[in-house]
Amino acid sequence: MDKADTLTFTRQHEPPATLSDNSAALYVHIPFCRHLCPFCPYNKIEYDPALAARYIRALRAEIRRARDKYGRLNVGSLYFGGGTPTVVLDALGGVMDDLRESFAMAGAAAIETTPAALTPAMATLMRDLGFGLVSLGVQSFQDRFLRQLGRPYDGATAGQACSILKQSGFQTLNLDLMFALPGQTTEDLRQDLLEAIRHGPDQITCYPLLTFPYAAVGRWLARNRVVVPPHRLRWKMYRMLSATLAEHGYERASVWSFTRKNTAAFSSVTRDRYLGFGAGAASYNGRTFTFNTFSVPAYQAAVEDGRFPTALGMPVSARLERMFWLYWRLYETRVPKAPYRELFGRDLEGDFPGIFRMVRRLGFVEDETDACLTLNTRGCHWVHLAQNLLALNDINTVWSAARATPYPNSICL
Repeated sequence: MDKADTLTFTRQHEPPATLSDNSAALYVHIPFCRHLCPFCPYNKIEYDPALAARYIRALRAEIRRARDKYGRLNVGSLYFGGGTPTVVLDALGGVMDDLRESFAMAGAAAIETTPAALTPAMATLMRDLGFGLVSLGVQSFQDRFLRQLGRPYDGATAGQACSILKQSGFQTLNLDLMFALPGQTTEDLRQDLLEAIRHGPDQITCYPLLTFPYAAVGRWLARNRVVVPPHRLRWKMYRMLSATLAEHGYERASVWSFTRKNTAAFSSVTRDRYLGFGAGAASYNGRTFTFNTFSVPAYQAAVEDGRFPTALGMPVSARLERMFWLYWRLYETRVPKAPYRELFGRDLEGDFPGIFRMVRRLGFVEDETDACLTLNTRGCHWVHLAQNLLALNDINTVWSAARATPYPNSICL
């Protein structure tokens, strides 16, 4: 990265000016949770019915304002995240109506939910609203780890929620599990994996406890002098979970996710162009990256005042755009070479010779052809470590400042 690629967010008043090819993925952020888990680093607040109703009105107004700005975009991907979007499930019908009226929607929509209070009626409503992909945040099936994570349900409830969603016939059911928990052993993780597999999900996503300093879990760990497993044990856990899921017919779809064959992978992050709606949502058009204000009251006030709730923006150079593309392909564990030339008119390895030399010399490559480079398990693990050292540190810096004040003047990374 050269001087032209210095990452600095400054005050911005609108999302990206244009979107190439009149297309984008959409992300909708619902920040409400009935119970605030200490390990979760995402932008969230405790659910309040009156506040949520006002937020949904503002969200729908922001969607209509984006339609006026961009026209009828072609949308191939729609993702509802949070928070817990299903906390306001009854209100999402109006949001979906606005999205369909505003944009040319194609493909199934995705949504996150939690085992707490999930019912068959909720699963049916999700299907009726058009959600075909659903992710269930199980985290663990073992009561002691659920208590440690502050989850408001037990292992039996998690299992019942898996069964409800599996029987509801979603196109893709993803189960989230966490590992590298304080006191967790490799055998503990294996038992969670086998229980998850028993429920027959289309995808299983396993990610380590991410201890952002600003998240409550970081303070909890420090206060109680609890430490997460060391690197050697985390590496052992990752090898085991990769092997176990492969033995049961799951193929790696990203560093963290494993899918059954011929399954549409569930992912919230690997989109090349996207618009974000809601408090703290991001938008990216290849040249500009923006964040909405993280503050729910400030978000609502801006939209009600007829303004976009954009708080921060960062210009993206042509080289940085190409670096972002490569970063996400490495995250997906497969780097196809032809699409890079089609998108950017350049040779991929010629642009990043150092990265390709490094992954080969360090033994991170499982397979390589003229068309694609595929990472092995060791390579995937080290991509995860690089993500922790680089990307998560930057995310922590931005999110900490954005939480401290609704409209920061600038944030330098």
